[in-house]
Amino acid sequence: MKTIIPYVVFGCLATPNISLHAQSGQSVTENAVNFEDIRRGGLSVPAHASVTSANGGDFGNTVIREPSEPQKLTLGASADGSWFYTDNALFTKSGRKSDNYLAVSAGLSARYAISSEWEADTGIRGGLFRFDKFGILDFRNLDFHCGLTLSPKALPGTAFYTRYSFTELMANRSGDVFYTNHALTLGAQRSFTFSRAHGITLGVSGQWAVTDPTDVQRDDYNVYAGYKLRIARDFTADLLYRLNYFVYREDGARHDFRNSLSLNLRYEINPNLAVSAIGFYSFNDSDRDFDYRAGNLGLSAGLQTQF
Repeated sequence: MKTIIPYVVFGCLATPNISLHAQSGQSVTENAVNFEDIRRGGLSVPAHASVTSANGGDFGNTVIREPSEPQKLTLGASADGSWFYTDNALFTKSGRKSDNYLAVSAGLSARYAISSEWEADTGIRGGLFRFDKFGILDFRNLDFHCGLTLSPKALPGTAFYTRYSFTELMANRSGDVFYTNHALTLGAQRSFTFSRAHGITLGVSGQWAVTDPTDVQRDDYNVYAGYKLRIARDFTADLLYRLNYFVYREDGARHDFRNSLSLNLRYEINPNLAVSAIGFYSFNDSDRDFDYRAGNLGLSAGLQTQF
């Protein structure tokens, strides 16, 4: 029997800025299991349960990439922890239930400047998610990606990218893998810097994924627009809007539209440590009975270093 549990835990990855690296997941679609079923403890995480596919690209999440001198090889390490409140923990259309959850993740990354226009990147990251009321939803995730980016000198502020990503979700209690995702993403974005204090980024991307289980495979086409404001030297604000159009290949050609808006207030304590306050709201409209609204508020702290 399909349960709502894997849908919900994968949905947590959709909340922007759980960490800078956990944003790639997209929102979930909900199953017709009511809250009383979960409250009675009658559901468990199966080894193979239906979840949605992940977004393989991270462009547009960190809205404007800061200019820097090119280096042949840059290695990085990071770790972060976040606390979130959500007003719809089960991503249901009605009978919304709130909850708090913690997210902790750590990862390694590498970037290699092939030329002045081409850059390759790769990274691996793992995370833990823990809920307050709905402990049955606790899970772990592992993500890997690699990609290429082209930034033509003839088109300043423009980037074209392709990326392969792999996502694996595991039930916390049993350790069973209940979802895997292989995804290819193609996209482009253009940044406009008005001054050192602010600018905007516009982008578009498409993703095609192969998942296990297969009944939730979908194509994801999205556009986004972001505005970055440097309020003070170490204090920035990022406002990001994203529209996703999902086409489910194994569910009778189901079509969903998902709108999301996020605000991230980030303070850099030093070059390696930053704290953020995050607000996020999304709503999903489907031609099936998978509509929902969800809002999240959270705090995050992160460490990162490059060498």
